[in-house]
Amino acid sequence: MKTVKDIGVFLLELVVWVLSWIYIICFLYPVSVVANLYWLIRIVKDGKLKYTIESMIQQSDKMKHINTLFKAYNQFSYQYDGIADCAGIFGKWPTWIPLTVVFFYRYMADNCDGAESYARWLVKQYNKNRINKAQNAKVKIQKQILVPINPLNLGKVHYYNTLQLYKDEWLLSNGKVKSINKLDRFGVYKMMCKVPAVKLYPWRKK
Repeated sequence: MKTVKDIGVFLLELVVWVLSWIYIICFLYPVSVVANLYWLIRIVKDGKLKYTIESMIQQSDKMKHINTLFKAYNQFSYQYDGIADCAGIFGKWPTWIPLTVVFFYRYMADNCDGAESYARWLVKQYNKNRINKAQNAKVKIQKQILVPINPLNLGKVHYYNTLQLYKDEWLLSNGKVKSINKLDRFGVYKMMCKVPAVKLYPWRKK
């Protein structure tokens, strides 16, 4: 039976979940569109569009083994991409999510949301490979976003991925790969954010 405390926690998580999606849809996505347009203009102006696309194709062609995917993901370099970078509730914002072509142009450097997007792109290239298709070696990947319940911890919002191939499972975060076969879900959840948080993908799944 649910206690008053359980109901209170649920309602608080629900409010955080709703506000988070309002922020993502009404602010993060529009800012990302503007930021990506700026960088696309820079790529064209610098004459690097062809080179950047060729780099993407070369990386795509290498996705023939899961270890190659991990090696490519390890090339990610963390770099904060927001306008403000200081202390406080809104000290680190607004951030934005780069398109893959922009990500490659920026030498695979971004913050956690860029790493999450890059991981999904790598998995897509891996699954498109005809050898992997023939062996039915399809990788399943899930996007995860942790949003702290306490607004004082909003700087700890974190994007990452969980990845599965057959019975093996990994956690991908900021260019690092960790096996989670021997970790319980709560352990992974606690390790990633280190403060009470709400999962946006999917909500409340531990």
